[in-house]
Amino acid sequence: MYTDITNRYIKIVIIYLNAMRSRRKLLVTSAAALSVSATHSVAGFKSQEPTIKEVQKAVARGIDDSGPKGGKEAMQDLGIDARVQTTQDFQVNEHALETVEKGAKDGEFHAEYAFEDPRDSDSEFSLITGDAASEEEVYITPHMHLDGCSTTTRNSWWVDDAIGVGFTGEDWAEVGEPSVTIDDPHEARFTSENVEDDATAGTISIEADEAVCASLESGDAFLTAKYRLREDKVPSTLWGSYSHTIGGSPYSSIESISGGKGGLGLSLSFSGNTYWSIAKPFDPEEYL
Repeated sequence: MYTDITNRYIKIVIIYLNAMRSRRKLLVTSAAALSVSATHSVAGFKSQEPTIKEVQKAVARGIDDSGPKGGKEAMQDLGIDARVQTTQDFQVNEHALETVEKGAKDGEFHAEYAFEDPRDSDSEFSLITGDAASEEEVYITPHMHLDGCSTTTRNSWWVDDAIGVGFTGEDWAEVGEPSVTIDDPHEARFTSENVEDDATAGTISIEADEAVCASLESGDAFLTAKYRLREDKVPSTLWGSYSHTIGGSPYSSIESISGGKGGLGLSLSFSGNTYWSIAKPFDPEEYL
């Protein structure tokens, strides 16, 4: 009798232990599955939200293949609802042109050169914009195609050009660090030095052989930035912008950069001057 009770008790214990093992295995398996699922969810989100540099590289490739329209399509291929605007409505410093014409006529100066008056060349400005995956955020890429050499009283390599975005700082906040590029042999970099809170800017260093106008090679300059609308603020206009400068001496430089309505404004030293500039507005309200 006692033997039967003992055997029965042992069987109950064995059944209980097996049940606990199965339960523990199920919990471990479920936890692992949840972990994998979470990892895939995070990875999936990252794949839907390209980085600023990825957006810039894609737009640059698209423009290289088929112009500004190709840049828009490249942004769309990243899953971004994108649009493009192009313009040749440049603001040219007429005083600089008058000085060139008079100096050339009177033989009073040693001719130098810069990128030509855009009204007489194939230079073109485009603004490619898109809706970011995150709510209340937008991408914006000003693009400047530089082309054509012009004789001037000053040259374009002593002082940097500037590319960027003017905006209302009370409404918009920059997200991450913008990406700035230009074709070789010219150089580009992002700068926050002496840049006001209503501007995002990159500087473009023009490289050329001082003796040969034809050595001023054409190029495509880009700046890509991302902005988040501040809480309870209005999605005010952002302005893509480019300014081409000429320098009076090797010491000419950009002292400060402002932004806001109308795009970038430059303060230049040592006889530096803006030769021509352009700005294009982007109204993001339809995206947000």
